[in-house]
Amino acid sequence: MSWTDPLRKVLRLDEEELSLWPRIAAAEPSEGVRGIIQVMIEREKREMEDLRAMIRHYGGYDDPPMY
Repeated sequence: MSWTDPLRKVLRLDEEELSLWPRIAAAEPSEGVRGIIQVMIEREKREMEDLRAMIRHYGGYDDPPMY
């Protein structure tokens, strides 16, 4: 097992999580809470890109496969 395998699993789970946040935000009546959720979504996207960059740079892959 490569050290990148667990990171790919984290990315897969993050993708699943990321798909849920907009639905949660849409159900929230408070504009303030929706704004906080949007900030969380953007932060999660940046973290995911950082993981992908780490795998590309140190894992020897052009782009990590997504399951």
